[in-house]
Amino acid sequence: MGDDYKLVQISFVIFVLIIVALIGLLIVESSKSTTVQDNSNILNENIAEAEDKVEDLEERIKLLENDLDFWPWQDFVASAYTINDLEQGTTSHNVLGWDLEDNRFMEIPQVAIDSSIIPLDTIIQILDSNEEHNVSGFYYTADIGAKIKGNRVDILVWSKWLAQQIGMRNVLVRIVGKGLSLSQK
Repeated sequence: MGDDYKLVQISFVIFVLIIVALIGLLIVESSKSTTVQDNSNILNENIAEAEDKVEDLEERIKLLENDLDFWPWQDFVASAYTINDLEQGTTSHNVLGWDLEDNRFMEIPQVAIDSSIIPLDTIIQILDSNEEHNVSGFYYTADIGAKIKGNRVDILVWSKWLAQQIGMRNVLVRIVGKGLSLSQK
């Protein structure tokens, strides 16, 4: 009977240790779940905020389409660039602090400009007479470039191939309004 009693005691201790280990695992998993949930909530809030800013910008552009006499058309030279291109000297962040690897910011049509000619945080309209890879449209002035001097705009595009296809071309540009202060800095 003494051996059976010791066996029951050992089994009970092992059972208690297993229960304690399971409780510990549940606590760890619960805290991981909370952390993942918290991160997910923060990410969803950031996404919603960026989407609201994009919607606000789109609404402003629609309102401005009917009243575009803010600035006369001027002759400019347009080119195009991509992010993270060592040859062009570009990175994944613009001067406003946007992380351009984040697709939400890439959805905003944007250009680099000479800020002594056109201010940052401005909405401009580009009129392009080229039929191939036409760049006409409304853009947000979100960056500057060391090589962008005078009447030049550099349009942010997704691929180096497209940037090369656009090349350098003469376009008309005019300011149509102030932006929404979308700086991340």
